[in-house]
Amino acid sequence: YDGKCVFCRIAHREEQGTALLPCQYEDLVCFRDIKPGAPHHYLVVPVEHMGNCKTLKTEHIPLVKRMMEVGKAVLQGNNFSDLNDVR
Repeated sequence: YDGKCVFCRIAHREEQGTALLPCQYEDLVCFRDIKPGAPHHYLVVPVEHMGNCKTLKTEHIPLVKRMMEVGKAVLQGNNFSDLNDVR
């Protein structure tokens, strides 16, 4: 946990006004972007502080795959069907 990291604070429910969406994994959280670039702009982040994508290692591949799974499930739950255009 890094108290300076906004994503850590969101994951630990310390940021007022950021509602967490249902997520099937306890080590991930999902929420709407505060400055969305699209109608369905969600973020999926790990509860454990990760720094940035440059700190990811091979052992994080399953975590990243689950993050993608959660993001796609949220999109599908909101009737978004073109999953070829997700990042």
